[in-house]
Amino acid sequence: MMNSLAVALAADSAATVSNGRDNKVYNSANKLFMLSKHHPVGVMVYNNSSLLGIPWEALLKMFRQKLGTQEFNRLEEYGEALIKFLDQNAYLFPEDSQHRSYLALVETLYEGIHAAILEKIEEQVVRLPVDSAITEAEVSEIAKGVISKSLEEWQAKEDTTCFSHDVGRSLAGRLSGEIQRLIAKVLGQFSASIGADATNALREIAIMLVSKDDILMESHSGLVVAGFGRKDYFPVMQMYELGEVYSGRLKHRTPPALESGTRSGAAG
Repeated sequence: MMNSLAVALAADSAATVSNGRDNKVYNSANKLFMLSKHHPVGVMVYNNSSLLGIPWEALLKMFRQKLGTQEFNRLEEYGEALIKFLDQNAYLFPEDSQHRSYLALVETLYEGIHAAILEKIEEQVVRLPVDSAITEAEVSEIAKGVISKSLEEWQAKEDTTCFSHDVGRSLAGRLSGEIQRLIAKVLGQFSASIGADATNALREIAIMLVSKDDILMESHSGLVVAGFGRKDYFPVMQMYELGEVYSGRLKHRTPPALESGTRSGAAG
């Protein structure tokens, strides 16, 4: 809850935060932490409890140590400092770790496409006359249709604003061999018959996993930073949605902050 005097965060399997007008439910809230040891700023972590395998508890502890006694005028500046700490941090997120996480997400995407293909085939089989069978050509067309639809859905998503489209293309290019092996592994019997266009579509989807604004639930970490900056007279709450780290860059989104009152001018 948040009013003009304070903000309180509580977390169990689900948590709701409110400023008296707007409510937001966060499912699978994990833990609450102080973001600063010296100033009234807390953070709630929900959904994923780690980022590229490093627990959020450890990441936030390291950030607190780096932050020390530093104080910001506005609550949002604490969150911005945390994002900057995580972004382009080769010590915390070495390249091989980034690649493993990326390929695991690509595999998850392809598994979803494979499941959709099987579902479409089953629908087609059910409609067939008794003693009839679906042909290999029909199976191939179904697979290509599902892949084409998935590509169109990804193309319709907005581009991410935290880095350029080139990041996704460069990463997928460096790992093109691994991506091709995932196509063969996950698509199995379909991979040999879908043709070059569908295979290229799968590679494009792997690029857009990075370059589009969408964050898969499997990689989604949510942070709610709440409290006071030095010149905040009323409590402020800021949410951050984080994805993976790609080519050293942290994928993230920052919705507008919630405030319990109107901010005044600078304090003395």
